[in-house]
Amino acid sequence: MPDQPTTATTATTAADRDRRSIDLTPFGVAEVWTEPEGTGAVVYHVTAPRITGAVSIRIAHARYGGSHSVSVGYGVDTYDSDHPAQWPERLDVNGIRLCGRSEISVENFASFGGPDDPHQTRRVLRTFGHYGGLAPAPPATVERACALIVALLLDFSSRPDLDELNRAAAANEARAALAQVQRKIAQLDTSIAEHQADRRRQRSRAESLSAVVESHPWTDQNKYRLPGLRNLRTR
Repeated sequence: MPDQPTTATTATTAADRDRRSIDLTPFGVAEVWTEPEGTGAVVYHVTAPRITGAVSIRIAHARYGGSHSVSVGYGVDTYDSDHPAQWPERLDVNGIRLCGRSEISVENFASFGGPDDPHQTRRVLRTFGHYGGLAPAPPATVERACALIVALLLDFSSRPDLDELNRAAAANEARAALAQVQRKIAQLDTSIAEHQADRRRQRSRAESLSAVVESHPWTDQNKYRLPGLRNLRTR
């Protein structure tokens, strides 16, 4: 009996206008609806045989003018999150929840997950292992997930708003890079202030020690004799 899509409650708003079916041969048909995420990504909400969740696709390295690769996030990837495990709607395939992102070059769309896949997909499609670390997804999960991802990549590449998405992705990357630079500047400002304060303390200490050196009676060696040492010489 062929796989049947799992049932899910869906919205009856703009999502319905973007709802369509995508063939995942030999894994049945995926029902998807899309929405712009706001940072240059298109989020595909997916219901398919043994697949639920979301996939976020955006042009990678957009601020460098490149459209040679895309970033695929296994969930609703807002780009500014450092914790993919906390993304909403993480992609669930065969009961395995995937985690993180894959960067896929345009020329390798069709081979993603296949025998000639240069990305070693079993390590790219990751899930959390028994001890909390990332581990490769099982082969059956990889095969089904890759069928979905290839279909979504082809859909994404045919969108009429790619130029707009590229501009949005470039602006988002620039904002993220600017925020990182500003954090680095703040760290440097703090470090500089700490070093300047330490320099003032060390200079004050040096001045105090210099005053002791200049005023101590050992500058006149004829007057500076320890009685104990003098007594040792006379024994």
